[in-house]
Parts: sequence; structure tokens; C-alpha cells
Amino acid sequence: FEIGFPKIDDLYNKIYSHNEILNKLKLDENKKTILFSPAWDPGMLLSDFGIDCAKSILERYENFNLIVKLHPSSLVSSKHEQFKIYTHGIDWRKEFSKLESYKNFKFYEASNSNEVLAVSDIMITDVSSISYEYLVQKKPVFFYDSPKFFDREINIFYEKFQNKTEFIGNPRTNPRINCGRNLGHVFYGLDDLNKLIDLYQENMSLFNLKDEVFVNNLFYNIGNSKKIAGEKLNQILKDEKNI
Repeated sequence: FEIGFPKIDDLYNKIYSHNEILNKLKLDENKKTILFSPAWDPGMLLSDFGIDCAKSILERYENFNLIVKLHPSSLVSSKHEQFKIYTHGIDWRKEFSKLESYKNFKFYEASNSNEVLAVSDIMITDVSSISYEYLVQKKPVFFYDSPKFFDREINIFYEKFQNKTEFIGNPRTNPRINCGRNLGHVFYGLDDLNKLIDLYQENMSLFNLKDEVFVNNLFYNIGNSKKIAGEKLNQILKDEKNI
């Protein structure tokens, strides 16, 4: 069925109050906000840099809020059978708690990310599908190049669990695999990331979305999928009743 993604309807329809959310998070509503939201996988931001990326932003950019929203798998209990795989053996809550002295920092754990997606002005990520949700707002995304992931880990993943990489082509350039990095801006290390943030401060218009047509076609019925889903379910139940 061509339903869509009901979770992002409210995000797309901009029902969230910017100031109310930032006040709730105890962040400055007058500052721009960066959302740091990496994937859990090996070879990406979290495994390559740990908390150093977030710490670098906090030390260098006091004029920005920084919200960290990790993938749920990065926060599994040490008793979880896949703890070492998902977290690389690290308690990420404890690690990021080292940054709590910064007044412009918030570690966000709510399962629904819509609020922090709505209030942030920039997303920093790697190869996480949360970027697709963020892109419907047509805001800039900074993608870590993730060389270890693209050059090694993804081949292992697709060999074991899904189609071989020969089928999907070059995952770096395939927008259905790379989480939309062709629509954003790629950085290769922390110095590159700083340059992107500096450039954003100088001229935000340089970071307008590169391909709005692609974004507009990411999901069926963007902004209206909950209604469509309800109508379809009602129709299914009605049809079954009449059988």
C-alpha cells in the first residue's frame, strides 16, 4: 500500500513550538541548534570519534546549542546479548555525561526524535536513516564520510544479510543506501566539520537543499500519511466484515 511514514507527518506540518521545546530542554532559544545523531555501526562517527566530535563543537561554538540523540542500539544495557556489537563495549550515557558541564549541551533519550529534529538547524550524522526524516524539513545535513564503513563494513553487512554490493552499486553514491548524503555536505574529519560550521555561519544560503525533488518523493503522502493509513485500515476492516 502507498501509505507513507506517519511518524513524520507532524514534523513536516511543523506543529512543534521551537521555543517551548528548547525551554523544556533548558537550551537557549536564541541560539542556532546542532543535532548530533550518529548510527551505532562500526566505522561511523561514534566508533571513530567517540565523544570527541561533540566535545569539539561545544568547545569551539558556544553560540550553538548541541543536542546529542543516539541510535537506541547504542544505549542497550550491558546485559544485552549484543552489547559489545551495538556499543563497541562502551557505556555511551556515561561517556556523554562528561559533557554535562556545558550549558549549551543536551543528551536526549526520548524514543520519538521529532522534537529535536524540529528545533535543530543542522544535523550531523553519518549513514543513519534518521537523516531521511530530517531532510523532509529541507534543512542542511553534514555527513561524515565514514570510510571504514563504506570501504569495509558495508561489504560484510550486505554479504551476510542482504543483497551483494554488486546489486546496489556504489553505496556512497546510491541515495537509497547512503541516507541522502548526496543532498548534504560531506566531511572527512573534525577540521572539515569545523570548516562547514564556520561557512554556515558566514552564509547559510550556501547550504540550501541540493535536490528538493528527491526529498519531495522520499515518502508517500508526506504530511498526510496518518489520515491515509486510517482510511486504508478502515477500508480493510470493512471489506473483511463484508466477506
